[in-house]
Amino acid sequence: MKNVRLGSVFSNVSIVQVSAVGVGKMPKAAQVKGNEAFHRMNYLQQLANYIAPLNTELAAQYSELMKAIRQRTLTRWAPEVKHNFCKGCNAVLIPGDTQQLRLHKKKGQRLVRTCLRCGTIRRMGTRKGYRVWGDKDEANVST
Repeated sequence: MKNVRLGSVFSNVSIVQVSAVGVGKMPKAAQVKGNEAFHRMNYLQQLANYIAPLNTELAAQYSELMKAIRQRTLTRWAPEVKHNFCKGCNAVLIPGDTQQLRLHKKKGQRLVRTCLRCGTIRRMGTRKGYRVWGDKDEANVST
């Protein structure tokens, strides 16, 4: 946890890493430029998570800014980051507040996440032993 100053308020917020496409192939000067984008996206994510219970509209604007920076710099979000935002309205998803979680057992067990702001539904598999592709050994290429 890291203390982050938001105006005159301090909050403990965890930092989530965002991975970039082809960072190893870029010259060092380009990596430094991309680093600024990572810091800005990280700060916007912390702001969005902190402000979401107080003002959902402002939190959605922060996540829209994150999305715009991600598209402009051609970076990818880690799965933990992607699952915290609604694809439809960019709202920060908080269980019980801005999203509804249900567990469906038909045709394999699935976690159904419904955004209470726009109604967007996301279905996620909950198969035992499942790993995201980025966590698998074949995804990590050593140079």
